[in-house]
Order: sequence, then structure tokens, then C-alpha cells
Amino acid sequence: MGTVWAAEHLTLGVQVAIKVVDLRGDDDADVAAARFLREARVSARVKHRYVIEILDFGRLDDGAPYMVMERLDGESLGDRIRRQGTLPLEEALGLMAQVLTGLRAVHEQGVVHRDLTPENVFLVRDSEGAYPKLLDFGISRVLERSERGPVTTVAGRLIGTPEYMAPEQARGSGDLDHRVDLYAVGVLLYEALTGALPFEAEGFGELLGHVMFEEPIPIERRRPDLPPAVCAVVRKALTKRREERYQSAREMREALLAAAEALGMSPAQAAREPARTRSAPPPSACVEGTAVGAPSFPPPVPRAAAGAPA
Repeated sequence: MGTVWAAEHLTLGVQVAIKVVDLRGDDDADVAAARFLREARVSARVKHRYVIEILDFGRLDDGAPYMVMERLDGESLGDRIRRQGTLPLEEALGLMAQVLTGLRAVHEQGVVHRDLTPENVFLVRDSEGAYPKLLDFGISRVLERSERGPVTTVAGRLIGTPEYMAPEQARGSGDLDHRVDLYAVGVLLYEALTGALPFEAEGFGELLGHVMFEEPIPIERRRPDLPPAVCAVVRKALTKRREERYQSAREMREALLAAAEALGMSPAQAAREPARTRSAPPPSACVEGTAVGAPSFPPPVPRAAAGAPA
């Protein structure tokens, strides 16, 4: 659906990544493009250490929507799991606490990611190790409220990656909210600690059936050595009924850190919330006049190999 290009702003000398979404063949291309740009506008207002920074967005001459993002150095959580098999307990809890901190900022802007996967959690390298960045808000949903209540997506259309979908998402429900992201964090934590997914299935249909109607394979069955308090956090996150899950990213983060601290671990230091940052001004104010704009970039050249988002 999209291609990411490595680029440089010629005036500022800033390394960036440009995502161009290919809507050719989409019967509702104009509607999809407009929705993508509307959601990008809201996502761009989230300025947070653990969320990819969106610098600009718009449409190319051929109508394709694009998004300009900060360029990152590191690897995805998926790459880390494939390389290591599993993550140490303290590291996994710390990373998920940071992911939840970023999600809290996203949800406060009325955005639901809807596709949190190991590939969409990027581990940025820095002098102290690595910290996560939430990526790819291309299918995120903006929750807008009116007198009639929340705007919903079209029922019956599946959006997301099946292995990380909440049951209501797998059913194609049009009434999705931020709790689908919290379910996905539960799957991420399960996978980071076991190297496996909560459900085993041979095909797409069987997998969706398991997600909707079956209980996940207990994490303690895969890792009998895991502390009960950690297993309890995963179990609650993966509950079928969203009313019985954690109701906010903050609540789930606090449960994770409480479980860790009860075990004498200190992921709270690594996962400490940074100072809350104010929302960025509306993108229209940033785009008019300068900063990063499509005309400032040379024709994009694809990266030689897939991997980091530029």
C-alpha cells in the first residue's frame, strides 16, 4: 500500500523518510486519500518521544498522498524478537511501559492506531540503549465526537493485522476504540516474552475464529517461569470483552510497573514518562511558509534494502 523513501531536506540538511501511499486500483481512492490526510493532520499534532514525528504531509501531482517523517536509526521490535527469540523480562516490561506512554499521548489526541505490531514498534538506538517509537499511522482512526456520539468506521471491513487484532476488530465491528490498541500491546508483550503468538492457526479464517471465540494459549504454559503477576497483566489485556480489559494506556502501564516493582525490578527508570509536551500547532501553520515540504526534496530514490523506516 505504501513505499518509504530515504530523503534529505536540501535546505535544512535534515535526514527524513517519506511515505507515499499507492491508492491505484482503490475504488474509493479520493475518499481514502482524504481520510489519510485528515488522520495525518491529527497524528502530526502528537509530539512525543515515543511516537514517530510527522513533519509534513500532502498530495503529489498524481494525487497520491504522502507523509514526511523523522528518519530513525535502529531496528523494529520484530527484528529484535527474530534475532533474540525472546526479550529479558525486565527489558520487555520496560519497553511495553514506554509503548503505553506513547499510546497515552496518541489516544489523548483522539487517535486509535489499530495496527500495533512488532514491525510498527521501532527501537531507536541511542547512547543509553534503545527506546521505542510508534510507527505507521496509515490506518489509524480519528475519533471525533458530536451530539450523536463517536464516528464509527464501516462495519464488516477488517482493518489491521489478524495476529494482533482484538476480537471486536476481527469481527469487523465499526465501533472500535482505543482498547483495541491495549489488546495489541498484550499480544506484543506475550510475543516478546515467549517468541510465539497467543493463538496457533493454519489459516486466516481459523485464526480469526480463535481470536473471536477461543481463549489464548496461557502465557504461563509457554513460559512456566514467568511470575504470576506478569501473567495476570497479559491475561487481562487479552480478555475478549473490552469492558474487562484495561480501560486506558495509563492503567495498563501502572499495572505493568507495579508487577515489575513487586518483583524487585526497576523498568520504571527506563520507562519513566518524559515531561508532557504540548501539541504541535496545526500542520497548516507549519506548512505555510517552510519547514519540510514536498517541493524541497529531490526525486526520491528507493532504499537498497528494506528495514528501518529510512
